[in-house]
Amino acid sequence: MQNTGARFIDFGRIACRRIGAQGVWNDAESDWRPDRAGDFAAGPATAASIDADGAQKLGASGLPIPRFASLGASQVYMRTGPDQSYPVSWIYTRPELPVEIIQEYGPWRRVRDLDGTEGWMNGNLLTDRRNGIVRGGIRNLYSAPKPDSPRVWRVEPGVIGRLVVCEDSWCQLSVDGKTGWIVRDQVWGTYPGENFN
Repeated sequence: MQNTGARFIDFGRIACRRIGAQGVWNDAESDWRPDRAGDFAAGPATAASIDADGAQKLGASGLPIPRFASLGASQVYMRTGPDQSYPVSWIYTRPELPVEIIQEYGPWRRVRDLDGTEGWMNGNLLTDRRNGIVRGGIRNLYSAPKPDSPRVWRVEPGVIGRLVVCEDSWCQLSVDGKTGWIVRDQVWGTYPGENFN
């Protein structure tokens, strides 16, 4: 078997693969230029990405930027630019993994994962389903959004579940048919103060 230069890195349960040197961003070696297909530069995104007039920023799709989405396929390539001609930098092999969409260009989405890695993915391989990934240590899930409510079960770091509801400092997480409330900052996939159901 020929060595492709790929190496596997264990990020808990994220399951992704780093591609060799061709996937490392280097302005001097790359043909990825803003003048080739629009301005791809994106600064840090926050939940409060607001235009000068006070309106929420929208992407080309008409949806808010930034926002969370999830991987909708069992294998998704992260590329260095918004086209299939750009090198693959990572291969994600964990469906339902939450990512943050921070920019749009045509059908492509610039995303950030929970480790802060950024790159471009085809938007057709993403879903708007709100998932969260448990971070930190083993976490308690409760029957109600109160710390004194009964604990219903525990989850390990890296477990992915559907975010059913988020209100105030709590989110309702559903994993394999079991549902419970978790403190918001113990799960990645939602913004501080973001409420939804």
